[in-house]
Amino acid sequence: MSSFCETFKAELCGLTVKSSCCRKALLYGLLIGAEKDRNGQISVTYPFIRTPEGVPDPAALAVSLIRKQLGREAGVREETRGAHRYRIVTFLSSQAADILEEMSRAEGGADVSGDMIAEEAVGFRCPLCAAHFLRGAFLAAGSVSDPNKSAHMEMRVPADGRTECVAALWNISGILPALTVRGGECGIYFKKLESIQEAMTCIGGVQSVFALINASMVHDLAEDETRATNCMAANIGRSVSAGQRYIAAIRDLEAWGLINTLPPELQETAQLRILHDDLSMTELAALHQPEITKSGLNHRLQKLLDVRDREKSNHGG
Repeated sequence: MSSFCETFKAELCGLTVKSSCCRKALLYGLLIGAEKDRNGQISVTYPFIRTPEGVPDPAALAVSLIRKQLGREAGVREETRGAHRYRIVTFLSSQAADILEEMSRAEGGADVSGDMIAEEAVGFRCPLCAAHFLRGAFLAAGSVSDPNKSAHMEMRVPADGRTECVAALWNISGILPALTVRGGECGIYFKKLESIQEAMTCIGGVQSVFALINASMVHDLAEDETRATNCMAANIGRSVSAGQRYIAAIRDLEAWGLINTLPPELQETAQLRILHDDLSMTELAALHQPEITKSGLNHRLQKLLDVRDREKSNHGG
């Protein structure tokens, strides 16, 4: 069974990209974690995911775009590292190497920001290019937690200028990520559920966003039910505890031979409490002749407790 993250990525892989500029932006997003060896060969590692029939996985999508946008053929090999499977795409392209090098050396400042560097290096030509670039970057280096767990969406990008490019593109999209560095990589992440929903929508995962919202609603309802149940259980516990205190006081008064010395209304309440120890205060109040209020019943029971407490010292208490 596919995880939520795999389902989300499969949805992104199946989206149609019509314009050439957006396909190019998508490709360089997919290449965000690329490495180049001394022979100029570019390699990118993608986690293996299952996709529906007819939908390419991220590696196959990258191979297709490399062919269409760069006119190059790419090879694919699979590796298993521990419990995880990966697909590694390799190809040669001086054009791609130059663009990746430009992004990796990017340093934003007062005159130029990371989004402008990515825009100029890749050649964004329309307002949709940035979202396609981010979609590719997520497919290559992103993850999102299961909706039933704590909210977390992250992209792990090489800790160089590419981090600044990706973070800046999220910023101009109006979704501000947090950053953390771990072992040569930078984690660009979102923790708030609202930000994750916005980020997923931005890169095209509409169906998965609905699934996330539905799961969040179910989770919230379950939490509300749990709180209500706990509250009810606590109230019942308090009621039972109070009821046992009243019964214990009445038993003491009976043992001391004091019940018949009490006023008639207190005798009636004591007898009814002993006979109907499973009834609620409201139900017990209704059995009195004439019927009394819940407040009146509570007042009588408290008087019984007071009498017992006064007499306790006289009877070895």
